Amino acid sequence: MDKLSKIKVNYNLVVLLVISMILFSRNFAHLSVNTGMLSVYTTELALIIVVAVFLMRALILGKVKYLKHPLLPWFAALYAVMFFSLCRGFIDYNDRIFVLRQSSLFYYSLFFFIMPLFVDNIKKVKILFKWYVYSCVVISVAILLKITFYGLGHYGYYYLGMAIAALCYLIATKRKKSVIFGILVLIFFMAFIKGMARASWVGLLCAMLAIYWLNARKLIRIVTIKRTFYSLIVIVALVTCAMAIVSPKSVERIMSKALSIAMVQTEESTNRGAILNAKWRLLVWKDIINESMRKPLLGWGFGKKFVPETVKSMGWGGAFRDEEVGFQDPHNSFLSVLHRTGIVGFTIFAVILGKFLRRTFLMLGKMREGEIKDYVAILFLCVIYMLATSFFMVVLEGPYLGIFLWIAMGLVVSLERIYESQEYASESK
Repeated sequence: MDKLSKIKVNYNLVVLLVISMILFSRNFAHLSVNTGMLSVYTTELALIIVVAVFLMRALILGKVKYLKHPLLPWFAALYAVMFFSLCRGFIDYNDRIFVLRQSSLFYYSLFFFIMPLFVDNIKKVKILFKWYVYSCVVISVAILLKITFYGLGHYGYYYLGMAIAALCYLIATKRKKSVIFGILVLIFFMAFIKGMARASWVGLLCAMLAIYWLNARKLIRIVTIKRTFYSLIVIVALVTCAMAIVSPKSVERIMSKALSIAMVQTEESTNRGAILNAKWRLLVWKDIINESMRKPLLGWGFGKKFVPETVKSMGWGGAFRDEEVGFQDPHNSFLSVLHRTGIVGFTIFAVILGKFLRRTFLMLGKMREGEIKDYVAILFLCVIYMLATSFFMVVLEGPYLGIFLWIAMGLVVSLERIYESQEYASESK
């Protein structure tokens, strides 16, 4: 009993998990451990260890520590739908491993509850934020110097977008270290473009707009709006010019992706690849919505290998997208939720996100100026970034991208509790 009481899951495990996914993304997240029955990803193994230790301490020692939060009933409803979808997947589909992999869309949401149990002081948030920035420096160097060791920086553009949003917030609201932050933004933005950016530019744009929106609502205070605006223009101009000289194909590629995601299709457009990309997305989205409406209430469950019939009939894609071999992601995480859990699951998921954003927004209005409020604002921007990107990319479906949404949301809850405890302590004096 005494030995068991000393068992603790170190916060460093989560920090190491975050750093490893930033650096090596899919190559780390998809490392598997063979248990004899099935292969378990490293991210899943870390989650299992954390949950197992908490349960062991609760059941054997009677030390029950859980998160009380207004969203708890909604999460309970979401997990009920998820369990139904999981059971349906095991019954209807033969590929059990694929069923479990698709259910990761939701079971990584446990980090929403785990983070508040780990993070009980602001120092731990600072540690995670610093290591996030350090990791982004490493992947920026790897992207710019074309270092591809073990997939280093493969999905770097996604993580860099969040780092750029966070640093831009600090530049806009703080006078200290603005030069250092500006240099980091310049480096990160160069790597962001060089690394293709994909749909992450949409998330970054939304995060930038959110900074000015929060300032307009007087929830944060931008030191000098003009200085921030002009600084961003200068940074973008410098990076664009530098990349146009060093790697013109990178600029051409990101402009093509921007056109395709923005659904731009004009007769004057000479970028046929962008037009076809936009058309492909619209056709895939139409097909997955139509297929979802064949089982509208609770969806198809986990494990259904979606193949867009319209795209297939046009000869687009390839043999690997045939139903017997593989499947096609709709490149829209929200439509994936609709397809797998139906209107019921999608509605609950949307309510959780909407209530969380509203609660965080109101929290920012009540908080005094300080580092806790700054971190809450940064995490709010990161959530906006991830949700916006999820409309055009496969984000929430996998651990190396989607897990960050739940970690960020959990950290906001942690900071809320830390702030309330500090306020209570100051009032008691």
